[in-house]
Amino acid sequence: MKEIRSLEELEKIIEISESKPVILFKHSATCPISRWAYNQLEKGIEDGILPNDDVYMIVVQHSRPLSDDIASRFKVRHESPQVLVISDHQCVYHESHYGIHIATIREVLENHASTKKETS
Repeated sequence: MKEIRSLEELEKIIEISESKPVILFKHSATCPISRWAYNQLEKGIEDGILPNDDVYMIVVQHSRPLSDDIASRFKVRHESPQVLVISDHQCVYHESHYGIHIATIREVLENHASTKKETS
């Protein structure tokens, strides 16, 4: 999982979403629920359920303007912890707090990856 801190980094990630779905994870460094969600994502990556190269973290205490931009750009209410799946410049899934489930995220990734293959 890579931390991003700038709008320029976000723009590059959104461009990547043209070819494959990516995960944005808004994390609060001071929230125990966010720590739980972070651990779930890390376990998903370690177990090979989620692709490490496609998971990007925004620590809201380090990058609040970036976090706010994501909420505005994708028309989702800001929350942390929060997971967004971005595919082809669109937020195709978002969830927060204890609603974050690795199996669901994986299913969304697979569905959008296969859709991209079908249209190629």
